[in-house]
Amino acid sequence: MDLLIDILLSPINLFFNPNSRIYWLYLLLSILFAILVITFDLKSKGRLNFHKLFIYLFYKRPWTHPSSFVDYKYYLINTLLFSIVLGYMVITSTTTAKIINNQLIYQFGIPERILSFGIWENILYTIFVWGFADFGRFMVHYLLHNVTFLWEFHKFHHSAEVLNPLTDFRVHPVEGILLNSASGLFAGIITGLAIYVFPGGLQEITVWNLNVGIFLFNFYANLRHTHVWLNFPKWVSHILISPAQHQIHHSINPNHYQKNMGVTFAFWDLLFGTLYIPTHKEKLKFGLPSSEYTRTTSILRIYCGPFGIAFKVWNELLKIFKNYIKKAL
Repeated sequence: MDLLIDILLSPINLFFNPNSRIYWLYLLLSILFAILVITFDLKSKGRLNFHKLFIYLFYKRPWTHPSSFVDYKYYLINTLLFSIVLGYMVITSTTTAKIINNQLIYQFGIPERILSFGIWENILYTIFVWGFADFGRFMVHYLLHNVTFLWEFHKFHHSAEVLNPLTDFRVHPVEGILLNSASGLFAGIITGLAIYVFPGGLQEITVWNLNVGIFLFNFYANLRHTHVWLNFPKWVSHILISPAQHQIHHSINPNHYQKNMGVTFAFWDLLFGTLYIPTHKEKLKFGLPSSEYTRTTSILRIYCGPFGIAFKVWNELLKIFKNYIKKAL
């Protein structure tokens, strides 16, 4: 009975879970950041007054648009599904670290225990865990955009015509499993290696059991899916993806296609040639190109449709492979 209650309350519990991006403190900080950004923008234009600040901050379109109600619907569905079954399909960093460490012990034996390191070594280790977890998410996101059948799973997220913090949960379950698994896998590899090479030595710096880097990222992360334009200085935008850069990622402007795939760090995009740094505030329109546009919000179509397309793509690849083998023989 307690388990059932926990499952049913999972959409509400996320607002009180520090490991969730929509934890109430992160949302509150996002509102404060938004007030500062909007105040500065209006003041620079000489139009600052409380009424305009209130209107801009609580602009109703991102909350009452039909697209937003799709976000709310799938926030509820996905949080319930992950609580019931899908969460158990995700590869976690803890499991990965144990496997890596156990395999290293099996191959090379138990290493000598090392005394605790200083704060700088722990900071470096914390950054490595954070960075590799972020790279895992970047790689999956990159593949979701560049592999035809994977795009079919991802484009539901890009069908959002307005952005709000719950748009982050507007994802196909396959995408959610892949992104979280990649993050857990890459972070777990670093953790497993560190546990083996420096047993009892390194400590990840955390806040509420959350990597301190991700904790700080969550301070502004909710602005990524909003109409609030928060752009970082150019030099910072080569290191960290700003909310404005992620909003550009959602733009249907052809100049913005396949840009800014990163979650936290921008240098992955720099390495893969997908970094876009805006020089000024750009007018953006969100959603899918007309060639891919669909108004369907049916859970059956959204959840099952991509599997049918993936099956067709697989069959085509299989035919190409068979023809290649025949010609080779």
